[in-house]
Amino acid sequence: VYSIFLSYVIALSYFGGHPQFLFYIIIFCGAYILYEFFIYFKSEHTQKFFKKIFFIGLAFVISLALILPSLMPTLSFSKLVTHGDSENERWDFVSSFSFHPILTIRFLFPNAFGSRNNYISYVDYEDSNSYVSLYAVFSIILSIYLLYKKRLGHANAFFIFSFILSYLLMLGRYNPFYYVLFKYFPGFDLFR
Repeated sequence: VYSIFLSYVIALSYFGGHPQFLFYIIIFCGAYILYEFFIYFKSEHTQKFFKKIFFIGLAFVISLALILPSLMPTLSFSKLVTHGDSENERWDFVSSFSFHPILTIRFLFPNAFGSRNNYISYVDYEDSNSYVSLYAVFSIILSIYLLYKKRLGHANAFFIFSFILSYLLMLGRYNPFYYVLFKYFPGFDLFR
């Protein structure tokens, strides 16, 4: 049941019109599989690990069957599209619309720099106001504290780490690690 649900989530992420979401999901699932492998390998419960892998793999096979009719024309069209001839032009395209770190304060206070009519900041105004509730911030802080006190399970540690990594990826050009991914990790040079 979970494999079918996961396959529909993966397929919907592709049909949403932004293939980078599918790319990030594949990376996230791959990292989670590696993390779980090391956890189960240390505890010698490899049979349970391979059962999980089977169902995750089944979800990807089902989702691939769902998106394949749309994926094939997209892949053939992507060979005709260029995002710049030189590496600098590709980097400018890929890192455009990077999230400036100073705008992180808008997660808690959406109008911290004003609204569209009276915007005050050296960073250009973007219509990308996001808001994170105080409950979510409290939950993140509590999770990090409990992880530090070793009262959380191993899966929570992975999700806290992935939260931090997601934030760093969101920074784009304002994070030097992103350029390393752009230069050496396949797929990060394809889209913003």
